Parts: sequence; structure tokens; C-alpha cells
Amino acid sequence: MASGLPDIIQAGLPDWSQSGGPARHYPGGSARLESVRRGSMEIYMITVYVLKSRANQKRYVGMTNNLERRIKEHNTGHTKSTKNNTWEIVYKEELPDRPSARKREKYLKSAAGRRYLQKILAS
Repeated sequence: MASGLPDIIQAGLPDWSQSGGPARHYPGGSARLESVRRGSMEIYMITVYVLKSRANQKRYVGMTNNLERRIKEHNTGHTKSTKNNTWEIVYKEELPDRPSARKREKYLKSAAGRRYLQKILAS
């Protein structure tokens, strides 16, 4: 009981030492999140992004609170669906919250969203 918590509670706490801390799992956990300062209030933005494979021209649509970290994860094989490929970012949008970002991500993955991306990426 070195931390001051009973052993039963302490045993249920996650071990953040190997995963980069709570910021990786919970928004607002650390200053590692990308943020925008508006006046005196700091707002965490969620980025919806589109990656394109350099090898086979496939696309991947996703969302994150830290785009730089997420692209590194894609390119180093930490993401199952994008393993064994080199990806480059071709499109991104920043949204103010996770629900609106998820809605936009789902749209970009739909048939209408794919047509929209095809149109804007062709120009």
C-alpha cells in the first residue's frame, strides 16, 4: 500500500508506464494532445484524416487527437489495417469534438464521402 490506496483498488489501476500515459487513452490526460487556444480557453481539436498508400494507392480514413503520432503509428506497423505500407496524408479536417469528428469520419467512409474525396483529391 505504498501509494496510499488499498491493494484491491491499486491492483485495478492501469499501468501507464509502457503506453505513454493517460493522454494516449483519455482526452485531457496530458498536454500531449494537439490543442488550439481561443482567448483564455484551450480547446482540444480532433483531426479527421485521409491517408494514401504510396505502394498501391489505397486510402485509409481515421481520426485522432494527435496526427503526428498517429501517422508514425501507421508507418511503423502499429496499426493492423495499415501494416506493411508507407502512408502519406492527403487530406485532413479539424473538428471541435469527438462526436462531430466521428460523424465526419463515417461520412468520408461512405459511398458519398468516397465520391467527395475523389472529386477534391483529383483537382
